[in-house]
Formats: sequence, structure tokens, C-alpha cells
Amino acid sequence: MRNYFNNLGVAIKSALSENKARNIPIFVTFIIAAFTIISYNLTAMFSKMLGIQKYTFKMFLTNTNDYSRTFGLIGGFFIILYLLYLLFIESKGENVSKNNLGNAQIRNEKALNGLTGTDGMLLSKKVQLKASTCFEHIAIIGPTGSGKSSTFFIPNLLNLPPQASMVISDPKGELYQKTKAYNESVGRKCILFAPLEPEHSLLYNPLEIANSVTEVREIAQNLLINGANAIALATGKPTGGDSEWINMAVPLWTAALIFCKQQGGDLGNIPAALNLILEKDQKQLDLLFNHSTPEVKSQYNIFKQASGSEKTASSIKTVLASNLQLFTDPSLVYVTQKSEFHPYVLKDEPTAIYIMCPERRSSYASPFMSIFYSQLINKIMEYSGNDLPVHMMLDEFANSTTRSTVKTIGIIDKAVA
Repeated sequence: MRNYFNNLGVAIKSALSENKARNIPIFVTFIIAAFTIISYNLTAMFSKMLGIQKYTFKMFLTNTNDYSRTFGLIGGFFIILYLLYLLFIESKGENVSKNNLGNAQIRNEKALNGLTGTDGMLLSKKVQLKASTCFEHIAIIGPTGSGKSSTFFIPNLLNLPPQASMVISDPKGELYQKTKAYNESVGRKCILFAPLEPEHSLLYNPLEIANSVTEVREIAQNLLINGANAIALATGKPTGGDSEWINMAVPLWTAALIFCKQQGGDLGNIPAALNLILEKDQKQLDLLFNHSTPEVKSQYNIFKQASGSEKTASSIKTVLASNLQLFTDPSLVYVTQKSEFHPYVLKDEPTAIYIMCPERRSSYASPFMSIFYSQLINKIMEYSGNDLPVHMMLDEFANSTTRSTVKTIGIIDKAVA
């Protein structure tokens, strides 16, 4: 019934907007017509209840002493009042300017009709979404200490179906401590990745996970860009080199990464590639890269063409070393030496990856965390495996670690829950 009146209200609005010069006459005509039709139908219904099987419209217009007609008119009057309320009062807060790109609204629980189920995330004790709705993104916004972890993250980490995987950003490690035992008890594999606390963390080498030259080049570009951003955040000024210098450094950094990946073993990681550039002079790099594979030679030749003089090449190496200084940190050197887990595990078996990186050090770690998140998401999207659903729960989403990831890979437009 409510939908019927809403549709009638939409028809009235449409007629008014298309006939602006005659708004009042058209509006009055619609109201009279609606009142008459509704009152007649109510009267016919009451008459049928009193035993009059065939009640005509002529009887409605002429029979003034009919109790059914009186009740029908009263009912029609209140229904019209309700329709006007829906049309001009309740809908006022839902109108969105046609010039705005967004259409967010503050709604009540009735707006969740069709979105709720029994296999998705809990929004409250009484409201649970269905799984498909969760992958359309959920944002929980509140200041520190407002209870986001206790009222959303922890209940959902203890409630999601066992045959689902999860990626959880857990800056303080409290989610891991409070939910690991339960998740393991239901058969979910739990992984803690804490790049700045290697004594607690499994190891992860993005260079080992990369499958192609294209992926290695993406790693190279992301590291240099986010390294520059990290320096800017830490110092308040863009000291990591402008985009032109970064673009010239990308081929050299790509060549070093590909070379080290192909060597494998102790050389097959990001810190080893950085050491290669820092420790070798120009002639040594020429010798190494020009006698390597076509992929390495191609990237190195691009660098040589872009750098021109030896002085320019030296400046490019300085920018590269400045933006990648994070990978001289002993913790990162240890954590990235090899991989003890692969993103594909999320799609093959129920797994929870807890990512612990303290918020106070998020700017410092952002170059590495950016490639970690971007590679994790890209691998999930490209691989089907057993096709398990993967829920991403990103606590402290506004901190710089996640912000850099958003800027780099457009995480907001991807399937993140």
C-alpha cells in the first residue's frame, strides 16, 4: 500500500515539474481525482462487507445517506493527508540535487530491506547483512575510543562463516590476540604479518610473489612514488624528488629488481636490489645488466637513454636511494628475505591475515605497506582457486599507510568489505 501511494506521489511530482506554468490547477486536479478514486474504492469495500455486492460509481455520487459512503470519504481524507505527508514532508530529507554526484542519505532500519541476511557482517545485535551486500563496501566512522573494534570488528571476526577468508588491518595487534584462538578453532588458518616486528611476523617477499616483468615494474614505480610521499609526510616538504626524477629512476630500479629476482636465493629480494645499486658503480652496473637477460637490458637501456650524462645518472641514483631508504631497516630486510605465505591462500582455504603496523609508524612504513596491500588485492582478484569469499576489514583506514594504498591502486573502487 505504501508503494502504491509513493508511486502516486511520484506521478504528481512528475506532472507538476512538466507543467510549471500551471502547477496549482494541476495539483488540485490530481488531489481531487485521487481523493475521489480512493473514497469510492473504500466505500465499495465497506458496502460489500454490508452485503451490497455491486456498488456503482453513480451510487457513490448520488446516495448521500449511505454510511459506507461517509466512512469512505473520511478514510479517503486521511489517506490523502498521509499521501501529502509522504510527498512534502518525509521525502524532503531524501531529495538530492541533480547536480551532485553523490546520493548518500541518512536512513532508518527500513532502508535495509533486501540487504539483510544470515551470512554477512553484523551491523548491530539485531541487524546482519547478507554476504553479497558486504562486498559493496561498509564504512564505520568514529573517533578513537568510540568502540569500533569492540562493536564491529571483534563481533564480525567471531561471526563470519567458517568458509570465508579475511584480511584485517590490526595496528595494535589487539584483534589478533582476541580472535586468533576462535578462528583457529573453526578451522581458519591465522597469519600475523608485522613488518616492523619481525620476531612476531611471518615473512613476505613481494618480489618473489610477482609473476611478470609488468608486476615487477609496478612494484618499482609504487615504491619510488610512495617513498617520496613518505619523506614529504615526515619532513613537511617534497624532498624525495619530483616526478621527473622519479620517472627517470624507475627503469634503473626495475632493472635491478628483475635482475635480483632472476638470481633468486639471497639476492631475490628488494633490499638486495637496493644494495646492488648502492654498492656498484656505473661501470659495474653496465657489466652486470648488459650481460643479463633481455628484460634487464631493456630496462637498463631506457635508464641510460634518459640519464644521458654520468652526473645525471648519479643524481638519479641519489633520488632512488633517498626514496628507498626504508629497505635498509633491519626489520624490513629480515621480513622481506623470502615468502612464508602467498595471497592465493585466501582463495584456497579459510584464512585470516592480520596486518599489524602501528599507526604512529604508518608514514614510515607506507612505501612497503602500499605494495603489500596492492599486491594482495591484485592477486585475490586475478586468482579463483576454490573461490572462497574474502572480507577485508581495514581498521584505522584514514592513516597514511592505507591512504597511500588508496592513491596507488584505487582500492575504494575495488571489492573491499
